[in-house]
Amino acid sequence: MQRYRFPEESLPVFEQIIEHSANAIFVADDQHRLSFANHHGEMLYHRLIATEQLTSALSCQQSVLEINDDQHPRYIRAHSVNSEGHEHATGRLFIGTDISAELTAQREESHLRRRLEQTLEITDEGFWLWDIPSGQISHSHCWSRIFGLQDDALQHHESDIFGLIHPEDSRQVMQALQQHLRGETPVFSCEFRLINAEQKLLWIQNHGKVVRFNDDGVPVEMLGKVKEITEKKRLELEMHQLAWQDPLTQLDNRPRFYDKVEQARGRWRVYGADLSRFKSF
Repeated sequence: MQRYRFPEESLPVFEQIIEHSANAIFVADDQHRLSFANHHGEMLYHRLIATEQLTSALSCQQSVLEINDDQHPRYIRAHSVNSEGHEHATGRLFIGTDISAELTAQREESHLRRRLEQTLEITDEGFWLWDIPSGQISHSHCWSRIFGLQDDALQHHESDIFGLIHPEDSRQVMQALQQHLRGETPVFSCEFRLINAEQKLLWIQNHGKVVRFNDDGVPVEMLGKVKEITEKKRLELEMHQLAWQDPLTQLDNRPRFYDKVEQARGRWRVYGADLSRFKSF
């Protein structure tokens, strides 16, 4: 790659570039005495001396320096090279870039993400994010427990997940999912049975919604949550049995008998009328 050098008559322009640079730039001689610096470089040089970090900074022992000011810590990305080869600039050239805002934002984001993960972990719902083009599903730890996955991974391919749906419920789940992806329903909502990776039969409730489309309007990302409702389904079955079956014989009770009679009478009224019209011809 071609490298360009300023001609000597352009040295004032070069000095202005250095002076107005947002980076801290200075040159220290072999005795670590300051021989050249822009404004930011001079301030940082003295701060490094005050915090006893000048030697490690010039030797590049640390790629990022932490400088504790009175109120907030500052983080400087350090780069130091030999400046030998010029009689007026021997020693070490140091260039420091203040990355405090960037690093603080990263740490705050990490802190907030961890707080969010902790909040999600105290719920009994598993959250998931489906990258549709790649088929990768990212999810919470609770989601892993529901699906019986013990590999500690928080991302699995859709093929590993859809295969756990009970065969008798698979068609209804895929139909509800496709209807939502086609925009026919505002949300994906479905209750179905799952034979998880631990071979446990569970009922789960799954809700989701497309949250991102590509430029052509095709869904590319879907967000949702899943909850185990096995106990809820068991109680519903018990309530149904108490309402319609004799607890001793397990046969239909009187209300169930009358209900079936009414259903039969209703069918007779419909089909009986059809037969009467048929006889009239």
